[in-house]
Amino acid sequence: GLCFIEIGRNKEALEIFDRCILVDKSNVLAYYNKALILKKLNKAYEANEFFEKCIEIDISFANGHMEDFKEIYFERAEQLRKNGKLNDA
Repeated sequence: GLCFIEIGRNKEALEIFDRCILVDKSNVLAYYNKALILKKLNKAYEANEFFEKCIEIDISFANGHMEDFKEIYFERAEQLRKNGKLNDA
């Protein structure tokens, strides 16, 4: 999956991480990498779901990735604001 990300083939990378998640639902790195791709594709709402799953699996994971989590929450709030749904943030 990471190799596909490096060469800009995000669709293939998402497929790889989806398969990883199917095989091991506790694979925090698969959820994290999927979230990063979704964030890169401006899908903050979807990315947020996978970032939250990372924390659900391993709360300590957030410590090393706080900047990513912060960015995705701000992006999600901005998308909701644009859609007139800021109270859902």
